[in-house]
Order: sequence, then structure tokens, then C-alpha cells
Amino acid sequence: MHQRITETDDQELPAFESSEEASAYFKKKYGDDFILKSTKEINGEQIDIYVLVLDREAFRSGEEKWAKAHQEIIEESDFTSSFQSIGISSNGEVYIAY
Repeated sequence: MHQRITETDDQELPAFESSEEASAYFKKKYGDDFILKSTKEINGEQIDIYVLVLDREAFRSGEEKWAKAHQEIIEESDFTSSFQSIGISSNGEVYIAY
């Protein structure tokens, strides 16, 4: 189980030159608990959206419920607190949801 990345942790991250460099850093640090979920274009820039799984069992269970609900909103604290969203832009800028 991983701890949530804090604002202080975020400030201590190295500067990344690209999305590949940033994602490699997080993949090395968190392994299979760092998962690419989607890619979005925001203001003309590609942003890869990852999740950092903080609680595998709650995350797995929540994803199963989400799939069964056909993508209806699930407001279940175990699921929503089981991961943290991380966006990485093509230039390596990191956006962490606290």
C-alpha cells in the first residue's frame, strides 16, 4: 500500500523533460500501482492521466462495481480514496490531485 503524494512531495519531484521521463520515474517508484488510464487533450496539449493505486483491494473492488454500474457515478469513499490521479503533459509537467 502506498501513501498519498502530498504537496510537499510534489515540490520535491525532479524536473522532467518529457512525459516518458516522468512516467518512467513514477513507474520505477510505484511499479504496477502506477497505471495509465487515459489520454486527453487540454488547451492543445496532450495529457496522460494515470492513477496511483493506494489500496489495491479497494481499487479492484471499486473498478468492478464501476463496470457493473455501467459507468454510473459511484460515491463510495473506499474506492475514491483508493487511488490518486496524476496527469503528465508531453513536456513532462506533472499535475497531482491532492
